[in-house]
Amino acid sequence: MGLNTTEQENTRRIVLIESEGSLDAYTASRVRESALKRSRQTGGDVKLVWPSTENSRRILRLTHFDRVFDIAEDIDAAMARF
Repeated sequence: MGLNTTEQENTRRIVLIESEGSLDAYTASRVRESALKRSRQTGGDVKLVWPSTENSRRILRLTHFDRVFDIAEDIDAAMARF
């Protein structure tokens, strides 16, 4: 899982780039939840980039992270959604 952040006017904008096998499922889940909580406390938001493999995409759907996060196909699309 990669991380891309920008700060603008005290608002945190975070893009998490999902990748196959970078973290175990539990750790990845905690990273997502922590990033979302921290960013929203400062008026920010978190966007995800869909992983490239269907198995990883399926996990995000099964855990309903696709309902919690705005997920884009690539980093440029994710950054444009802020």
